[in-house]
Parts: sequence; C-alpha cells; structure tokens
Amino acid sequence: MKTIFLNNYPHPAHGLWADSINAQYIDDRVAEYKLKNFSRIQKSLETIKKIPKDAEFVLCESASQLITGVIWKTFHKKKKLGLIVSDPKYYHMWKMLSFKKKLYLMMLKKVDIFICSSQLMKDYLPKESHDRAYVVPPAFNREKFEKIKCNINNKNIIFTARICLEKGVDHLVNVFLKVKKQYKESRLYLLGASSYIPGQGDLREQLENKKIKDIIFTGHVDTRPYLKKCSLYVNLSWIEPASVSVLQAMSTGIVPIVNQNVGNKSYVAMINKELVVNNDEEAENMILKLWKNKKLLEKYSKKAIEASKLYPDERESIRLFKKAIEKL
Repeated sequence: MKTIFLNNYPHPAHGLWADSINAQYIDDRVAEYKLKNFSRIQKSLETIKKIPKDAEFVLCESASQLITGVIWKTFHKKKKLGLIVSDPKYYHMWKMLSFKKKLYLMMLKKVDIFICSSQLMKDYLPKESHDRAYVVPPAFNREKFEKIKCNINNKNIIFTARICLEKGVDHLVNVFLKVKKQYKESRLYLLGASSYIPGQGDLREQLENKKIKDIIFTGHVDTRPYLKKCSLYVNLSWIEPASVSVLQAMSTGIVPIVNQNVGNKSYVAMINKELVVNNDEEAENMILKLWKNKKLLEKYSKKAIEASKLYPDERESIRLFKKAIEKL
C-alpha cells in the first residue's frame, strides 16, 4: 500500500512509525502565517499537488495536516486517511466556538483510522470515532535513561516540556514557591524551549524577569545530566498528550507527580494512584509528604523504575502501530 506521511517537522516517534511502513514524507508545515487561516489553506492546496496519484493511504501527523488530508480525501473517497492524535488541538476543540468545533468534528468523520498516542487522547475524540481509534504509545530509548541513577536524597524538582501556560508551568512555579518555604535548599529545573505566544507572551521571559531564586531555565538540552540532580518530576499541564519525559524520569528512579491531564498518568498510577493529583494543592501536599518520608520516597523510586519497564520500547511501539494499520 503506497503511503504518504504528511508531516509537520515530524516528531521522532511519528517518524519511526512512518518509516516502519515505508511511507513517503511530504512536508506540510506552514513556515510563516502571513494571513491567519488563509496561509494554512494555501499550504494545503500546494501540498495536495505533491501527493502521488497512486497514493492509497495518507497519514496526517497533526490537526494542521488533517486539513490537507480531508481535502485530498474529498476527491479520493475510496482511498484511506489516517490521523495521529497527539495534538493538544483535540483538547481545545471542545472549547471552540460552535462553528469551528463543528468544522473539526466534520473533518474527523472523514478519517478512516486514528493512531492515538495515549488513552487520554482517544478519550478526547468523539465517541463515534472510538471503534476506529487505536492507542499506540510513542517509544523512547529506555537504555539511554535507565543507566542514570537519580539522587533521591536531594530536594530538587524537574520538568521537561515547552515552557508555556498550556504546560502548566505557571502552576508548577507557584507550587514550588510554597514548597520552598519549608525546603529552602530546593531547586526547580525547567528544561524546554519557550517562544512568544500571541495573547500570552513568552512565559520564560516573564518568569525570568521576576528573578525567582533557584528556578533554573536551561532551554532545549540533553535532560540526562539534570535528571541526576532531582528526586521528583512534576507536571501540571492543561494538556500533555503523551509525554515520554515522565517515563524517562521514572526510568532513573525519579518519582513523578502528575495531574489528570497528563497522557501517561496510567504508568504513574502503577506506582501509586496518589501520585496522580487533581489540583495544585494536592501536588504541593504530595511533594511535602514524599520529602518528609524517605522510606516512602525510596519505595516509590523503586516502583517507578519497575513501572517504566512496562512502557513499550521502540519494537513494541512499531508492532502496535503496524497492527493498527492492518485494520484498514
């Protein structure tokens, strides 16, 4: 089956899947939005011209590529359209204005198969889509991280993702400041890129201007040297589709605390359900509980390593992906 992968500067895990079925890559990323909405349509029309006539299956990487895919599908009704569901857009979709939400729901009806990066993302799809939706966790290279051993004796917290409001970084900073009143030696390592977002600004820049002591911004870096410095990983995102960073941290023995919006929360719950919190106050209390109880922290650290080993490796992730594609 000749497959086309419409990508948006592809995520390594998505590229791994595409390569496993010998997909042809076609870039569908809008480099610069000169005119809102029109730039996306213009790019989609340009991309469609590049899709070979003998293409049988088009796999879209995100919501942006879905627009291109749906236009293609409209003129090729007997051919197959797939969508990787690992985009926060499907969380925001339910809060959109009525017309825009209806437009997205209409496009989703055109999709023949959904590859969801977590159960959380599958749950954000309309229920009528679930019979053609498959959960395929994106793989990470466990061997790179399980050789590292964290230092659970320290009082440091790590977070790895984009520095923005959507990732709950402002909430995490507020929780850290409350915890730091009791543990003045504690540090918060924020690892990830940041950028200006219309209506929000650049969160890293805003936080740095406050000159908060012991919050360390690193930008996009190799996380491994910083994992050695921390005992806890905390993620309080609005939406985190399928963060492998929590599994990377767990594989070193770091104990994770995440909220209900983190896609891989089920692996955190394998350690103990109390590590999946409902709000900032619960996160604060859990941090203090663990730092005050060394035996519990050590117990959860060992269980974190065990739970991380149950997460699919590259081979298993590819197997699950190919098994789903066979359903077409």
